[in-house]
Amino acid sequence: METNFAVIDLGSNTFHLLIVHPVLNGFREVYRERVFVGLGREAVSRISDEARHRALETLKKFKKALDQYEPVRCRAIGTEMFRQASNAGAFIEEVKQQTGITIEIISGQQEAEYIFEAVRRIFPRGDYLVMDIGGGSTEFVLYAGGRVRFLDSFPVGILALYERFPIGDPITEDEKQRIQAYLTDAMAPLLDEALVHYPVVDMIGAAGVINTYFAMTGTPKDTYLDTEALLEVLDQLIHTTYAERLQMPRIPMGRKKWIVMTSLFLAFVLRRTKVKRLLYSPNSLKEGVLYAMISQAKQ
Repeated sequence: METNFAVIDLGSNTFHLLIVHPVLNGFREVYRERVFVGLGREAVSRISDEARHRALETLKKFKKALDQYEPVRCRAIGTEMFRQASNAGAFIEEVKQQTGITIEIISGQQEAEYIFEAVRRIFPRGDYLVMDIGGGSTEFVLYAGGRVRFLDSFPVGILALYERFPIGDPITEDEKQRIQAYLTDAMAPLLDEALVHYPVVDMIGAAGVINTYFAMTGTPKDTYLDTEALLEVLDQLIHTTYAERLQMPRIPMGRKKWIVMTSLFLAFVLRRTKVKRLLYSPNSLKEGVLYAMISQAKQ
């Protein structure tokens, strides 16, 4: 029987299960599943009863896959939603009782470190800014001159922004300005300090929603999106209504509501960082956790 490893990434919007088998210099995918659970759909500060039910049903499904592939080790990783939700502890205990899955909460710093290690497997050279947009938080890593110059997690995920700033359909100019002012203050350590000393041309979007923009524009994921062209797409999306987005087949159903805030956030970052290109990394948190697990097993 193969020696498999598994990770469950419990995001504020999406739950991922990835089971792999180690091979030379990496791993081979055995099983992958993604479910738009929407754990923070109602609120990031507290797991609602509806979200708890959706999450438990998904994890019971994941448990069946784990039983089938029998990984020697599985880590279930809780991120910003679990760091912030007032009833996260009770939910973790309920998951343990009903599925046998133990959820561990990692810090924002740990999350950013795992993301960078995974991205660096694909982009070992060059100067760039890594951005991983999540539901509860967004991680940034600035890599320049062969060193990490900035690495942190900001509690400005898309669902967290929606909770703090309810917006109309379509969004108004006043709503946009209030969100942008908040982001300016929240992200000052990166925008006004780190990037001033180490400006970069390339930004790498780690998995998640970045994939949607490549799909929408028909851009091969092994190339890049030109910032100016992408900003035109983002500015159009920001002002769409939900009814209009329902008619856009290239936007996954699980992202149609949230993509206005995502596009506003991404456009803000692109303009403030002045990067010229957006590249895509299929590797993110779960791959970084798996690399660490396999490395530890070899020691």
